[in-house]
Amino acid sequence: MKNIELSRIFNEMYYMLNADEKARFEALAYQRAARSIESMQDDISEIYEKNGINGLMKIPGIGKGLAEHIEEYLTTEKIEKYEELKKKFPVDFNEFSGIEGFGPKKAMTLYEKLGIKNISDLKKAAEEHKIRDIPGFEKKVRHLS
Repeated sequence: MKNIELSRIFNEMYYMLNADEKARFEALAYQRAARSIESMQDDISEIYEKNGINGLMKIPGIGKGLAEHIEEYLTTEKIEKYEELKKKFPVDFNEFSGIEGFGPKKAMTLYEKLGIKNISDLKKAAEEHKIRDIPGFEKKVRHLS
């Protein structure tokens, strides 16, 4: 069932776009789509096979643009926009989302300042006391090291 994978991709796109102030509304559309797809009982592949892109647009929270991304994924196993975002934001936002109070902006700050891409990098930087000098991270370091 492609629902889980598409939901994961759209959630990741939400985090990436949310790291950019200019894309907040677009980010929310991906978040809504991820939640909608994740909660579906029907297989999104079957909806597409039976009704094409019009069937996808009947799913709550899915407009034409998102339906086109779903179609692209179902036919090619890729979403070009997602691949572009991964290059622009090479951070594992899904990993970081499990840390309370740690959103996309903080993840991007650590990536830009220290090259941190995942929790393993974060733990190492915390152990080496590299994070504590970055504004907004003083208290977080104590919880990770």
